[in-house]
Amino acid sequence: MKFKPKYTIFDPKKFLKTVIFFFPLVFIFLIILNRIIFGPQNDIFINLAKEDGPVEVSTAIFYFMSFLFSILIGIRIIKQKKNLFALIYFLFSIAFFLIAFEEISWGQRIFSIDTSEYFKDNLQDETNIHNFLKPMVLHYLTLVVPLVVFILWAVFTSLDKLKEKIFIKVFTPQGYVMSYFILALIFYESLLFQVHKYSEELNVYLFKHPGSEIFEFFISVGIFIFITSKFFELKNQEKINSKG
Repeated sequence: MKFKPKYTIFDPKKFLKTVIFFFPLVFIFLIILNRIIFGPQNDIFINLAKEDGPVEVSTAIFYFMSFLFSILIGIRIIKQKKNLFALIYFLFSIAFFLIAFEEISWGQRIFSIDTSEYFKDNLQDETNIHNFLKPMVLHYLTLVVPLVVFILWAVFTSLDKLKEKIFIKVFTPQGYVMSYFILALIFYESLLFQVHKYSEELNVYLFKHPGSEIFEFFISVGIFIFITSKFFELKNQEKINSKG
C-alpha cells in the first residue's frame, strides 16, 4: 500500500504560472480602484501611464527583450533545420525591435532631440512613424495582436494529434499567458465597437486616455512571457535530446 501524503508538495512552477495569469487581473482591479477613489485623472494614475512613464518605458523594454529572445529562438530552430519557422521568429524580432523604439520615439524625449520637419505633421509631433496613422487605425492594428494570439491558442490547443509537431510547439501560446491578451482583446473590441458607450462609468474609469497604455503594456508582457517560455522549452528539449 502506497503512502499518500496528506498535503501536496509546493510546486514553484505551478505557483509562478498562477501568479503570471492573475497579475493583469489584479493590476486592472487596482487601476480601476485607484481611479474610483482618487478620480479618473489623479496624479498616481497619470504619472504611471503618461508619456515616458513607468508603463510606457516598461512596454518598450519588454518588446526589446522579446526582440533578443526571438533571435535566440530563431537560431535554435535553424539547428533543427526548420528554416521557415526560424524566419518567422526573425521577422518577429524585427517587429519587436521596431515597436520597442517606436514606443519611446527612438529616444527622442530621453535625449531631448528636436523633431525634424518630416515628423512634425504626425499626431504627437514626435520622431515616430506610427503616429502618422489615425488613432482608430492604430487601435485596429493593436487589436490584431491579441486576436491572432487568441485564435492560435484556441485552435492549436485543440489539436491533440499535432501536439508533438514542432510548429505547434514553437507557436502555441501558453494558457497561463492568455489573460494578458484576452484583457487587451476585450478592451480594444469595446473601444473600437463602442460597447462601453452604454456605461459611462466604465468609460471614465477604464477606457479614458491614457488607459490604452495599460493594455499595450499587457500585450508586451504577454508576448515577452510567450517568447521567453518558448526559448526555455526549446533549450530544455535540446538537453533531453542530447542525453538521449
